[in-house]
Amino acid sequence: RPESTPPSRLAPRSGSGSGTRAPELDPATLAGCLTLSTEPHGRGTCATVTCTKKGSPAGTVQATRAFSPPLDGPVAYFEVTIKKRGPSGAIGVGVARGAYSKTKMPGWEPVSHAWHGDDGCTFNSCGSGTPFSAPWTEGDVIGCGVDFERKAVFLTRNGMLQGVPFRGVDTAGLVATLGFQTKGETVSVVFTPPFAYDLDLHDIGQPQLAVHVLRYLDDDSERAVNLAVRDYAIARPPPEEPAAAAQKESRKPRQLSWQAGNRAER
Repeated sequence: RPESTPPSRLAPRSGSGSGTRAPELDPATLAGCLTLSTEPHGRGTCATVTCTKKGSPAGTVQATRAFSPPLDGPVAYFEVTIKKRGPSGAIGVGVARGAYSKTKMPGWEPVSHAWHGDDGCTFNSCGSGTPFSAPWTEGDVIGCGVDFERKAVFLTRNGMLQGVPFRGVDTAGLVATLGFQTKGETVSVVFTPPFAYDLDLHDIGQPQLAVHVLRYLDDDSERAVNLAVRDYAIARPPPEEPAAAAQKESRKPRQLSWQAGNRAER
């Protein structure tokens, strides 16, 4: 483990020897278009959820309890494996307050935060999504966690932290929530290790900032800059080296274009 990893972040989690029962998917919250089955997994269970008919417009299921620091430690987390995408892959993984709507995808309504697999967008308590990733494929392992110390909800894919977390989140009362829209969508869900994502190394660090990629067409070089300085960088390119400056008159004017980049920097 890196020496910089705060020891407090490695506290025991539910279902990993702490003596506290891990959350499970709650059949009482299951929408009518979904079926649920379970089998043993580590110290907990692995649940399989299948959408048997089109949702109206969606069908959801939530966990038996909310995540909380006393029960789950400083970081609560669960993972979802995409078994079958169905016609569109319209599957949502995230967290929401308890008693969330059984017919609205997580992320669409307050209070909920989720990532959707059909278009790769994230949704933050509203029906307007934010581009975040490529669509999910069958076999992808999608993770969602609540970092109580950072007041953030983070997302992972195949064991790798993804993009920019939801920050400034009111983490009280958040419950793991899944959503489905089309017949044939099937996932498996686990709340206990082993996970694809290494929680012992988890650290979302300082807020990540969206960047644009500046591409200089004459030499095909690229520079990533924060959105706040994009316009300045476009108007005033980085200073040239003395040797390059001496040849400036003999070169064509530098052309500059920019394109949005799905990147982040600390």
